[in-house]
Amino acid sequence: MSREMPMIVSHYTRNTGYEREVLKLSASLARWGLASDITVIDSLGSWRANSNYCSVIVQQALARYPGRDVLRVDADAVFQRYPDLFRHEDFTADVAAHVHDFRWHPRELLGGTLFFRNTPAVRVIVDSWVVMCMKLRPQERNGDLLQELLHAFKNQITFAELPAAYCKIFDLMREVPDPVIEHFQASRRFKRLVNAQGGRI
Repeated sequence: MSREMPMIVSHYTRNTGYEREVLKLSASLARWGLASDITVIDSLGSWRANSNYCSVIVQQALARYPGRDVLRVDADAVFQRYPDLFRHEDFTADVAAHVHDFRWHPRELLGGTLFFRNTPAVRVIVDSWVVMCMKLRPQERNGDLLQELLHAFKNQITFAELPAAYCKIFDLMREVPDPVIEHFQASRRFKRLVNAQGGRI
């Protein structure tokens, strides 16, 4: 017996290059018949603020889909294969993400693909994540903030490291074959422009 596939969520900023990127994500989701909820937002004033809003997207999805788990991906992601890991009965993690050893950042939690079990304990962590991302430490990476929270709550939830194939960065992780979810790092092209325009292109 298999589990229900999580609801796949993402967000992008109106009137930016991400409007083109998200079309590729949507097409890949349709290819595999995956249910999704993709939100468009007005700019919050900077690329970092727009990016950290992913915490709010997850919080809203957990409330909107009670009883259903949530898989959050960046707007520039493409599902190259069906993500069947999340349907396996032995996949029991409360939160899951890929943790990668880059030369410049060992043990970095990659925020491009994030799984959240829809449980009370996970919702408490996500609520704290939103406060940290949007109010207390808005200049920091949401992935770093989540990693810090997961460590603080390690005795209350189960964390699992996703295989690299579920969060492959197309050029920085060339050694990863046959990606399931591939990320194309649109921020390298858009971040400076978004910030220069007060969060807009």
